[in-house]
Amino acid sequence: MSLIKLSSFAAFNERFGAALNVGTIGGFFHSPEWFACLFAHGLEPADAGATPAIFVLDQEGPRAALFCLRRQNGILRSLTSYYTTDYTASCPAGGGERAAIIEDLGRHLSQKLGRRGAPSLELRYLRADSPDLAALERGLRRPPLVHGRFAQWQNWYAPVEAGAYGAYAAARPSRLRHTLARKKARLERQGTMTLRLHRTADAGALAAYETVYGASWKPAEASPDFIRALAVTAAKAGALRLGVLHIDGAPAAAQIWLVSAGRATIYKLAHHPRFDDLSVGSLLTQALAEEVINRDGVSEIDFGLGDEPYKRDWMTAERPVVGLEIQSPTTARGLIGCARLGLGRLRRSLRPVNTTRS
Repeated sequence: MSLIKLSSFAAFNERFGAALNVGTIGGFFHSPEWFACLFAHGLEPADAGATPAIFVLDQEGPRAALFCLRRQNGILRSLTSYYTTDYTASCPAGGGERAAIIEDLGRHLSQKLGRRGAPSLELRYLRADSPDLAALERGLRRPPLVHGRFAQWQNWYAPVEAGAYGAYAAARPSRLRHTLARKKARLERQGTMTLRLHRTADAGALAAYETVYGASWKPAEASPDFIRALAVTAAKAGALRLGVLHIDGAPAAAQIWLVSAGRATIYKLAHHPRFDDLSVGSLLTQALAEEVINRDGVSEIDFGLGDEPYKRDWMTAERPVVGLEIQSPTTARGLIGCARLGLGRLRRSLRPVNTTRS
């Protein structure tokens, strides 16, 4: 078994694209298609000039891949940015076999850290409850490497029963249910609302999304080309659910959901402040939830990253999203990183314990 490093998506696709792709892997956010789109259109300014470092675990054919960035200073970091919600290895296998493969991947990757390799590895946007993270950490635990986890975000989610939107809707808070029923009835009486759900990167729907987003409270997109490129990529993968709600012909709310491997992620949402009193965003969320539960048969909906209070109306549980840092003390820069990790642990151990509950 060997670990092969590739420095471009073209090289990856030529050698392994037929075996490792969104169709074989399942999860859109873990697919080469997602990572290629993110690298081309969605990197943060600090990553300008970075090159991909794609590690493929190969044994008579590819078994798993980890997509990273190698910055100019040599440090390996996950190929992630503010557009990422979930990061892990790309692996077609499931269950115990998957865990063993990802642990193997981590073990081989640990050999790339140290005096002859990178001084450190930093992975972000990892779901703390994922068996993938546990397997990767086991594989990366090689002396004298020093490990540290750090908190990043919360991810709100709701397990749902496929085809049972009615049960999901009935479990929402009564305040939300009554508001939705009242606003929907009002708009239906007036005959002014139209709601369309798209599974293709429809040009008109994307233009409407951009109009709504530009008028909303949301900050301007850091990478304006990314959303259109993402829509095209996700549509080709069968993952795109793009909803637009119009009032009197004007786009009032728009949302992008991404569906794959039994999960629907509420990825982007916005509404025009002119329609605040009509709850247009909530009405669109309701329609998309019904679509993904009844038509797509998902078993989980998640609300991306962040701990905003309104997410509790739609979701039922939360999980931490964390980062993982591995430093090699055999390099000068890695040794400094080890000292920083040790100092962080010491500070946390000296914090007073809060025994009260709020």
